[in-house]
Amino acid sequence: MRFDWLALAWLAGLTLAQRQAVLLSKSILMMLGTTALLIASLGVWHLSKSGANRLRSERNQTSQWGSVGLWIDHQCVNVLAVVFLLMTAAVLGFVWASGAAHFRMQSRFPAELENTEHLLRFEVTGLPVQSGSAMGTSVRVAIRILEKESDPTTKHQFSAEAIPEGALQGVMLNWPGACVRDCGLIIVPGQRWQARLRLRMPHGPLNESGLDSEARMLQQGVRVMAQVRGQASYLGDSEEFSLQVQLARWRQRIANRMMLAMSGGEFAGVLVALSIGDQQGITPAQWDWFSRTGMSHLVAISGTHVSLLASLVGLLTCMATRKVCWRTRLAGHGWVQCPSSSIALRVVFAIAGTLSALIYCLFAGWGIPAQRTFYMLACAGLAVVARWRLSARDGLALALVILTAIDPWSVLTGGLWLSFSAVATLMIFTRSQADAVAAATALRGGELYDAGQSRDYQGHAGQVAGWQADWRERLSGHVNTAWLAMKQWRYWSYFRTALGLQLIVTLATLPWVAAQFNGISLVSLPANLWAVPWVSLALTPAALMLAMLAGLGLPQPLLLALALPVHGLAWVALAPTQWLAQWPGAVMEVARAPGWLVALSLAGVLIALTAPPFRGRWLAWALMLPQLAWTPDGPVAGGWRLHAFDVGQGSALLVQTSNHTVLFDTGWRHGHSDAVRRMVLPELKALGVRFIDDVVISHPDLDHVGGLDTLLQSRQVGQLRGSGLAPRSYVACQAGQRWEYDGVEFSFVAPTGNCSSSMLEGLERNRCSCVLLVKGVWHRALLPGDIDGQVERSILGLGVDSDAKASGTSSKRSQRNRPAKRSRRRVKQKFRQEQELAGLPSEQPSALPSEERTSSRSDRQPESSSHARSRRASATGLNKGANKGANKGANKGANKGANKGSKKESKRRSKAQSKSRTRPDTEARQINGSFVARPLLEPSSVAIADPALSRTPVDWLPVDVVLMAHHGSISSSVPAWVKALAPAHAIAQAGRHNQFGHPHPKVIARWCEQGARVWSSPEHGSVRVESGPDGLHVVYARALRRRYWHNALPRLRCSDPQGHPDEQGRHASHAGP
Repeated sequence: MRFDWLALAWLAGLTLAQRQAVLLSKSILMMLGTTALLIASLGVWHLSKSGANRLRSERNQTSQWGSVGLWIDHQCVNVLAVVFLLMTAAVLGFVWASGAAHFRMQSRFPAELENTEHLLRFEVTGLPVQSGSAMGTSVRVAIRILEKESDPTTKHQFSAEAIPEGALQGVMLNWPGACVRDCGLIIVPGQRWQARLRLRMPHGPLNESGLDSEARMLQQGVRVMAQVRGQASYLGDSEEFSLQVQLARWRQRIANRMMLAMSGGEFAGVLVALSIGDQQGITPAQWDWFSRTGMSHLVAISGTHVSLLASLVGLLTCMATRKVCWRTRLAGHGWVQCPSSSIALRVVFAIAGTLSALIYCLFAGWGIPAQRTFYMLACAGLAVVARWRLSARDGLALALVILTAIDPWSVLTGGLWLSFSAVATLMIFTRSQADAVAAATALRGGELYDAGQSRDYQGHAGQVAGWQADWRERLSGHVNTAWLAMKQWRYWSYFRTALGLQLIVTLATLPWVAAQFNGISLVSLPANLWAVPWVSLALTPAALMLAMLAGLGLPQPLLLALALPVHGLAWVALAPTQWLAQWPGAVMEVARAPGWLVALSLAGVLIALTAPPFRGRWLAWALMLPQLAWTPDGPVAGGWRLHAFDVGQGSALLVQTSNHTVLFDTGWRHGHSDAVRRMVLPELKALGVRFIDDVVISHPDLDHVGGLDTLLQSRQVGQLRGSGLAPRSYVACQAGQRWEYDGVEFSFVAPTGNCSSSMLEGLERNRCSCVLLVKGVWHRALLPGDIDGQVERSILGLGVDSDAKASGTSSKRSQRNRPAKRSRRRVKQKFRQEQELAGLPSEQPSALPSEERTSSRSDRQPESSSHARSRRASATGLNKGANKGANKGANKGANKGANKGSKKESKRRSKAQSKSRTRPDTEARQINGSFVARPLLEPSSVAIADPALSRTPVDWLPVDVVLMAHHGSISSSVPAWVKALAPAHAIAQAGRHNQFGHPHPKVIARWCEQGARVWSSPEHGSVRVESGPDGLHVVYARALRRRYWHNALPRLRCSDPQGHPDEQGRHASHAGP
């Protein structure tokens, strides 16, 4: 039985355990593990005994057919034994990972203390990581809580009963305003502080693809997220010795000195990452460059770096040992035993290399590649010391078992799969090439001898025959032609081997890379061929030497003098790959393929690497083509698919039709990071979206337009539409614009005025939001941006205070219904008089179908925007007067208020008309690909005060899906708006525990009372809504990617008893109109 098979079965059990949505109970796990061990032990014993009995009877068997039957029985016994052992290893891996998860979840931070503040004393234990934005710098660092004190000003207090043991061990602190160098508040490991901390459970945005930040924090041991509130008091440095704190302090000191020595250097952050594993100095542009060239593994502390350092230290230790030992014996100390044999020297080499690898891995942050390398070296060193016969394959398998047993959550990181698969591929390839290389490089007496005389060498010797002729003439026979040919062939074999290694590793890891990153680099082969030798053999040793000198306290001028040539070497090693990254076709994006296609690709890799040699073995690589060519299906014609991404406190939605895409908003931006780079772009890659037909930016707030620059750099955009985006070239959105894709009509219902100015400020920015209506054959969706209640009433053609009248919740107002009706009649008469004086129609236009309204728009007389605003102001003034008179409950008050309001607004209207004489009456807007002159009319300009007596000039109501305006703010989603839309689903995009309180509980209650099903990104993650002939289907990410470390499964707000999703997170709605 091969040990690597058992290791793979163990890994499969661990992976299955980490995919549990709910952990099995402890009793079931204990019973499962005990049963597996018992059955495996009994089965192996019984099968081995029966196999021995069959082998004895085989000797006494004389019949030929009986011998064949015994051979078949023996093979079946072997197969059953292998199956039992593999199942046992998988079950043990599952039980081990599930038990560790139970232990971790027991010390989870209590939900009742979520988002509470406490006065705490803590110690900085980790390496501070600084991030910057326009608002300033902040630091993320691991801390250790020292004391749990009571604070009379807080509602929740710490107590032994409230917080489980170990819940405050893994605390990650976010400290706004702090930094790691060059500021007034520098955070250093070992410092002790007292501050008020806001404590929260680990939480992060979750989409259908991309990173699960909660899984990453679980793997890192983070159990509580804390944030400093207010000022902190410095208590001094810790006097207790801690290896973790001392290593973190030393790493920060070295990083600061190296960054200071290479101040302004382009590759300063890369050199720090190569030496001590601190990657915070690498810019986002450099990360994108490494990703496009497939060189991200070079800037991590990988196995190559650790192995080189261990080999160098081991070799130097062997040389020093022999030299010191012999000198000691020559001095007369005969009792000293020198390691003269090769076996003793190997023991010295193994011990020295393993210890140096351990120190370096701890010093570099103890990442997954470093751990894998150390465990492999430790296994190899132990085998050398104990005189065990351990192959490289078994050493890799043993390292895998040890690593995953110590850290069962390491299978959640892509680095483990890529690291071990790359090393296994190298082992398989080098083993197949070892015999040919050894036979071709054998020399004896200056002549090449090989019984078979390799065909590769024979062919190459004929090619270099002409090159040798000149050398024979010049050196007159002093050159051994066989030696020269051998040298040339050896260099060629080295290059060919390096090329083959890089090619085979690239192909073998391609399924993992495509599934995890949704893209493969087409220039990774030449980039790694150039960079790997330079970085591994020259740049990494130089960076380590520079870091060692910085840690030992070398004066800064000398350190600066040494840093300049090292930085120049980094430019030589990395600059050519930067040119490759700038090639437009450097990366081929791959859509998210189904699991069976990924399994098919892995099967092709396994066949191509391990199958016996045959002529068509290379065809197995073609099994990866279906995964690389996979394209997700789009909606049916006339249907649409809406993706409401979980981007935190911001907005970003994607609408797909059969062959086109429209992106609405691009999320936030903080410093060098934005929502497109972190959330939206991975989703677009997974969906196979390479071209976006239209990008609509609702308004220029940073939480809606923040990722636009990154999007325009990474995607081709057909048309940019929006509000207040100057000086960019774009089409300003305006009510009435419409276009159609695949039977789905996109149109703007707001704004009605000119909102193309780049100087939008205050409420004008939100009120100028583009309101996009998506109208398919079966369903409609409305995306309103950040409009407030005033714009919502304006779109519906209602008065300013119409919601208060329509709600009927005030008992006092219900008692004054009759006086209010009389006042409304008089106000209506006054309104008609004002309309006639202004030359405007006195009758409210009825609602027309969209085709009639579109065709009649060109027949209207154009008017200026200021004229339209004056009409709206007149109606608004009448409404205010009516409301004031109605509240007083007297006709006289109503008429007085109406007259006062109408006179005031009439003066304002006449002034606006005089100013608007020099303005154009129409404005050109692009509609359906052509510029059409349309009047700037507003629906609210002809609205009357009483909605009960009016006919709404909106024909697209109701809608099926709506995005809550302004992230669910209390200033939006007024009752009249909610009642008029009457959606089946309402989506709120907001950040968890945001400072604005979005979405507001009252707003959620309004949508619930109307019968809508509410979805919020903090609770459900990203939400996908698909419209089709069979109905409206809703899927959310926290059900699709449900894992045991996530918070409790969110309930569907406002859902009926039969409205719960199925096991895959799907929710079906009505079939539409």
